[in-house]
Amino acid sequence: MAQNLLPISAVVLANNEETNIARCLESLQWIDEVLVLDSGSTDRTPQVAQSYHNTKFIKVEWQGYAATKQLGVGKAKNDVIFWVDADEEISAELRKEVETKWEQLNNSWAAKPVYTMPRKTFFMGEWIRYCGWYPDRQKRLFNRKYARFNTSAVHEDVELTAGGGVAALKCDILHYSFQSIDKYFLKMNTYGKLGADELKRRGKKVAFIKLVFNPLWSFFQSFFIRLGILQGKTGFIISCGNAYSKFIKYVHFYYLK
Repeated sequence: MAQNLLPISAVVLANNEETNIARCLESLQWIDEVLVLDSGSTDRTPQVAQSYHNTKFIKVEWQGYAATKQLGVGKAKNDVIFWVDADEEISAELRKEVETKWEQLNNSWAAKPVYTMPRKTFFMGEWIRYCGWYPDRQKRLFNRKYARFNTSAVHEDVELTAGGGVAALKCDILHYSFQSIDKYFLKMNTYGKLGADELKRRGKKVAFIKLVFNPLWSFFQSFFIRLGILQGKTGFIISCGNAYSKFIKYVHFYYLK
């Protein structure tokens, strides 16, 4: 291992991410292992990923977001894990922050095994700062001795397994999400379906009134309470997408019942 590479393993899920994967991997050249778990790409994702010296390209069968990521954690050679999505980039500021604090971090994993960082999303040609999309803190850097992915079907997260606490980093992960309006609403549809599956898995009972009230509340919360109105037309579109996802979630839940 080169002296300037930190002993961190990044876990990146990929499926037809040719337009994003190079930017993601370029931003991870300061760590000594990147695991790209590919669930059946038919574009140039494999060729791009395999061109990076610190990257291991692994074909996997899709098991869901959390389970597939945990599979990657199990294959990593380092205990310190950085979870990064293929459409994300580690900002230069975040890299510098981790490098500068590495000795401090490395001496305190038992006490602080999980670190959050803000995520800033680029959507429809602008950085989104409202609608609840920023700072959108994410648990991304963690030590697998003390933490792991949960079993949620949607909005998977890192949970503590051996005590300790969660600490915060200041600098951003950059998220280049939803390259078109169509893809945004398709994603909201997917999240809605997964949310319904999660409700069923947990044995939840949901009153029918939520099918009417929750989407409306979701829009109001996003556009007014979380100041999406200050993001103009983009804030309105995002707020509609949030409401749509909630509507799909409860419609599918009733079909599942």
